Amino acid sequence: MKRDLALLLLVLCVSLCALSGCSKEAVLFGYNCGLAWAGDLPLCAGSRLAGARDFALDHYTGGYHADYVGETGTEFLFGGTRLEPYEGLTLRCEMEAGRGEARLLLQTPEGETALCEAGQSCDLVLDLASGSNYIYIELADYTGEVSLTLEAPKDDA
Repeated sequence: MKRDLALLLLVLCVSLCALSGCSKEAVLFGYNCGLAWAGDLPLCAGSRLAGARDFALDHYTGGYHADYVGETGTEFLFGGTRLEPYEGLTLRCEMEAGRGEARLLLQTPEGETALCEAGQSCDLVLDLASGSNYIYIELADYTGEVSLTLEAPKDDA
């Protein structure tokens, strides 16, 4: 419902800007800003996360640390919607074996990819296509520690 309303407002704003004589660049800039705002809606609010998340440059980069105790559910940690691809995003994750199940996943316009599971660590470079991309964790009665960092390519920092 929130997303539908956000997209409707976005279309109305872009239409008004186009009808009032804004330049193509201004329309695209407004559209991109609106997409970024709407793309942030699925991310969990910091107060609803079991751990602590710090965003860095944008909602694609930062860190997250959690000590879960019997946690079940899904937490959307990082991501959003962009017109341009996001290439060279470095992801480092350590997931304690603990008890229960935990998986770190990447949702892209092409589908879902498992990145890491409980008892594993990963060090990956991600190239995200334009569109909506989210990094999230699925938990099933999981007790354990998870640490995650996402860094922008060095030339973007």
